[in-house]
Amino acid sequence: MNKLLLSTLLLLSLIGSVFAASGLPRVIYAHTDVDVAVTSTATLAANTSRAWALVENDSDTAIYCKVGAAAVVNEGIGIHPAGSYEISPRLGNFTTAVINCIHGGTGTKVMLVIEAE
Repeated sequence: MNKLLLSTLLLLSLIGSVFAASGLPRVIYAHTDVDVAVTSTATLAANTSRAWALVENDSDTAIYCKVGAAAVVNEGIGIHPAGSYEISPRLGNFTTAVINCIHGGTGTKVMLVIEAE
């Protein structure tokens, strides 16, 4: 094994040991996709263990979301196509409540969801 590779492996091992000894919690990410309908759709379930979340509109139509209430077209949080909305204590918009979404187009539209616990 060459010296650079060995040094890199040793460094990674030390970093892992320091992180484990730090007592920091392990973060678990859940990745899902939700088919948002023309009626209010639960996109992110209420979760008291949530630490952070991101929803991303993977469609060609604007999607509208509401926190803890039924979603209505042209109300609440509007997410344009390829846009996203981060839910984070750092941003001051953190919630563990349900996120419901809707769109005003036809059929269903895909919302990508990442949630960290």
